[in-house]
Amino acid sequence: MYPIISAPTTTIKPKPYPHTTTNAISTSPPRTNPPDRGFKYNDLNDDESDLTTESNFLIFLTKISSIARLANTIKLQSDIMNHSGIDNTIGELLNLGPSNASDLRKLKISGLNKFMDVLKTTIQSIDMNNYVKDGERYISVCEGIRVGAKPIRSNSPYSFPFSFRAEFYKKVEGFLYKFNDSVIDNALGKLRSISTTLQTVQTYSLDELVFENEVIEVVRGFQNLSNEMEDAKNDVIQLKEHIASLSDYQYFKDEYERNPELEKPMILIGLAETCRDFRRVKIPSSVQRVLKRNFGILDDMKEFVKSLGSVFDFIETNMIKYPNAPSADLKGFGAISQLSSEIDDHSLNGLLKNQTNIEKLMDGLSPIFTAQKTSKLANISFSTNQKTRDVVSNIYSIVRDLNEISSKVGNQDSIFNDYRHCLNTSEYFLDGDLPNALVHEADMCDNLYILSMFWIDYQKLTTELTNITSLITLKDPNDILVSYTEISKVHVQLKSILNELQKSLDNFKKIPIYFTAKSFYYDIQKVLRFKDSIRGELENEGFSNEYMVHNCLEKIGSRSRDVFLASRLIRKLAAYVGSEQFILLKTYFDSLKNPVKLFKAYKSIGNKMMKKSEKKKVHELNKIDWSLATTIDRAVTGFKNVLEVKKLVELKMLERLLRNKLSVRNEIVKIRVWSIYRKLHKKWRKVYDVIARIEMGLEFFENWIQKKDISTLRNISEYGSFFTGFEKMPDMWIDDSLLEVLDYVIPLVENGTLRNELIILKSKLNRMASMDLKFSKYNYEKVPEAFGKFDKFLNEFFSEDLPIGSEEVTEDWTIYYMCLLLLIFILITGIVLFILWYYKLLCFKQRKNRTLCSVVDMDADDKTVNPLTEDLLVIMVVNASMGAIQQKYELWMELMKMVVNETRNENRAFPYVQLAIRKNWDVKLPLNPWTALQSIRIHANTFMTRIGNIFTVTQGPMNASDDHDDTRIDFLSLIVKDEVEYAVMIGQAQSEDDPKDPNLCAAYFSQGPGGSVKIGPFTVETLDEAPFMCQGTAQIDVTLRTLKITDKRKKKVSRTIKHFHMSTWNDEDIPPFGYEMCYQVMQTIIKSKKPILVHNTKGVGSAMAFVGLEYTSRMMEYHEEYTYKDAFGKLIEKRYCSFQNARQIGWMHVGSIFFTSRNHNLDMYMFNQMNNVFLEVDRANSGVPKNENGVKWC
Repeated sequence: MYPIISAPTTTIKPKPYPHTTTNAISTSPPRTNPPDRGFKYNDLNDDESDLTTESNFLIFLTKISSIARLANTIKLQSDIMNHSGIDNTIGELLNLGPSNASDLRKLKISGLNKFMDVLKTTIQSIDMNNYVKDGERYISVCEGIRVGAKPIRSNSPYSFPFSFRAEFYKKVEGFLYKFNDSVIDNALGKLRSISTTLQTVQTYSLDELVFENEVIEVVRGFQNLSNEMEDAKNDVIQLKEHIASLSDYQYFKDEYERNPELEKPMILIGLAETCRDFRRVKIPSSVQRVLKRNFGILDDMKEFVKSLGSVFDFIETNMIKYPNAPSADLKGFGAISQLSSEIDDHSLNGLLKNQTNIEKLMDGLSPIFTAQKTSKLANISFSTNQKTRDVVSNIYSIVRDLNEISSKVGNQDSIFNDYRHCLNTSEYFLDGDLPNALVHEADMCDNLYILSMFWIDYQKLTTELTNITSLITLKDPNDILVSYTEISKVHVQLKSILNELQKSLDNFKKIPIYFTAKSFYYDIQKVLRFKDSIRGELENEGFSNEYMVHNCLEKIGSRSRDVFLASRLIRKLAAYVGSEQFILLKTYFDSLKNPVKLFKAYKSIGNKMMKKSEKKKVHELNKIDWSLATTIDRAVTGFKNVLEVKKLVELKMLERLLRNKLSVRNEIVKIRVWSIYRKLHKKWRKVYDVIARIEMGLEFFENWIQKKDISTLRNISEYGSFFTGFEKMPDMWIDDSLLEVLDYVIPLVENGTLRNELIILKSKLNRMASMDLKFSKYNYEKVPEAFGKFDKFLNEFFSEDLPIGSEEVTEDWTIYYMCLLLLIFILITGIVLFILWYYKLLCFKQRKNRTLCSVVDMDADDKTVNPLTEDLLVIMVVNASMGAIQQKYELWMELMKMVVNETRNENRAFPYVQLAIRKNWDVKLPLNPWTALQSIRIHANTFMTRIGNIFTVTQGPMNASDDHDDTRIDFLSLIVKDEVEYAVMIGQAQSEDDPKDPNLCAAYFSQGPGGSVKIGPFTVETLDEAPFMCQGTAQIDVTLRTLKITDKRKKKVSRTIKHFHMSTWNDEDIPPFGYEMCYQVMQTIIKSKKPILVHNTKGVGSAMAFVGLEYTSRMMEYHEEYTYKDAFGKLIEKRYCSFQNARQIGWMHVGSIFFTSRNHNLDMYMFNQMNNVFLEVDRANSGVPKNENGVKWC
């Protein structure tokens, strides 16, 4: 028994449990209290051990930074001397990112002083009194109605048949019937209580010397925890069973939100409500005059800003971003200076083993080291503090909005009269109670989103509860000392299980505190209660005439947009620019003057470097493979970015985000336009996704790094091996939509304290968003190999020595021999190419209009095979359908392994040209060269079905970004060139007016009839848009559009296509609708003899599954000996990485049976049997594992 010391009058704060690790890395200084999130720390009893661990980590971080600096510096020297020259690399030397000399010369820094004067005059002159806000609010509402009406805009009275929502109400009724609010509320309340008690218990320490009052506190704490867990067990089991019974509704929220047709009536009701409330509003002429004067002042400011050119863009995207990144010490003059010191004084932090190697390396890098030491530019630093960065970013946001105003807003005298006229083009008065239907439906949708958080591993949770209560079994709970001893004996085992339990309970901590299943149940009831009211409203003629309001507003759309931007700018200036911000901005702009003046002298850098270019060591070092430096830099940068995220998390960034989630939500609720409110609300809801990504990433990083032992690392290759496993690092990127919401909301916040709090939150989110945290887009698997090759390159560089005096002679003879060998090579190559061409071994076609590397028909031998007879088809269907659940599961997992393990060779005989890496949506998805297009370079493969239909499966078009080229023109060129008649898009579309979402296909058509999009030389007009009619019923899951694509380069060549949009089907998922829909769409498009274009984002997964239904079913109809595995193997050889999980493959297998049965009017019995097997695997799991050896089921 531990000795007890009588307690003094003061209370001793309990200590946390120690964390014991071996050979682990601590990435932060030792601390007395454990962090809320982040890494576990060494907690050995002496502080010296902690200090040693911390010191070892800092040494490790210093060394990998040195390696990255060395690789970057060699690459930069090679680039300047051998390729790009100083003009195109000056940006990298100054750590300003990929900017060149012309970018620097265009900077009009001298005009920034005048800008500050204009800004000051503007702020002092603009009237920002409260009475002006009524006019600004009126403008905001009218513009909100115009923009919000875009998804439903029509040139004729609105017609939204109630049948669109019939299926929705049917599903809501089914959900209400199954939903038990008391089961959820009871379990959630008890789990929340356990979580609170658990946090207290985890602060206890079971040291040998404890005070008496602490013993009592510890025992009572564990007793309370045990009692609460025992009490919650049955509730958790009931919750588990109840959530399982709701499995059909797990993705209900996705089905709802991805159905534009389903939401259109609610958009119209929301807009009608706003029109009703503002139809009679009249803005006083005095307010109009003040706004006109304010707008005139903004016009003057805009004219001046226009004269500055792109200076603010360059400051924000180059001067603010790159010099202040966590990895800023890896590139540029500062990094070169630090590297020189590390090599000369510290043997590259111990990585160089002898003085000779140090001298050789200094000699090889002498050109760039000399340039660094002699150039005045080397002393320039653009790094600045966070407050200044925030101010500059906010000013950039203001200037960007100012530049988006397309006309003078000071002369928009009639805009208020125009607004009033438009609002009164319809006199319809919406039923006063109907807007409540919007609120309840929106709340139901939000609660469905929250309900999705309840799908967790309950088996793990119940096991943890049982294990803990069994450990805390006290023989005599009233005997405190005995109970304390019993708890002490199991505290090590108990601590581990409590940590695991805390992770399970963290899932429930994400559920908002305001959520109750009872209110959720109430919202569902109200949605159903308003059903008949909505039906009646949709059939009301006056309601349908609201289209006149929206079309009237659209006619003044450009003017409306401009005055709205101007009115928001007034609020932005008030929110973001105070006296403190003004001083910071002026100081920063003043600091840019001298550095920019020095830019004119930069050419001398190149001249000084070229003087040292004759050295042999310089030549040898400049032969570096640039890809090695890029890979090493990305790895070390990624590592540093994670550490910066961890630092932000330790500064309570996530707590601040959660703390303000409800505040922002409440501010969004105040927005009077329904469609704008819903749009912002959906974006802000992504807070939980962002937090989940960050926590998952940090948890992975912690577990990964704890397994690393840096004590054995000796050379560059071994430091590269440290990164093994880093390729599995989860993405932690910040969703831009959160910043968009804050940028919209902050100027509207009346409460100054809350506004300042949100500005601070925006600053921290901006900091995280400025870092590249999408780790999946980089091929980190090659990092250890890159370190190894770089190590080998340096070793060869150090070992190469020629006899003194032989360099010139060797060089002369080398040139002679090289010229002779080149002539021989050209002669032999010409002969070989002629022979290959003559015997058609190259991919030239011997035709007048020949193309290069035509697509290879990989099924050419199948064209002679006759189709099966009906009796053989029946046998084929029966054979394909037979098999137990486990057999089917194993087959589908085996097929997925075929995809994972397939050989992916991107090489093909000359003159095939590989696709540029920047045209790949995902660099991990190689392109099959044999079925790839050469005439138009896009990540697409073309192949033919057994009955002659040609499908082109391609990734979606992309916007230009840091990692990708703009491929929209290529995409549209492909449609025109191949004379495409039908195109199928799978997945969500984004509007051309919305901020660019990198996770969705770039917008290439307008949503809504009558709209158009201009992309380079192309104009894409939406002539018609309607739900697809399947067996006489309008289908909300598939939208059919008629698009007219005009290419003005070719005498206005145009092409009209039918565009099927399956918006509710996600890339890695199976569709929420049935096979019949796919079949009907397929039957329509295969009438075409031209290539049929099918795409989603990456061109795999759902896109290949849709085409695979037709391909595999037709292939099996012609081959008696084929199994589904054979047909599947033929399909995946056409496009690499065709599928993302076994679930898609199982769904397609069932679908191929459906297609065959429908094509030949066979009985659907076998299909139904097989579909039931698939559903058993997919929904009930039926005892099979979720994944196997890294192969995903879903």
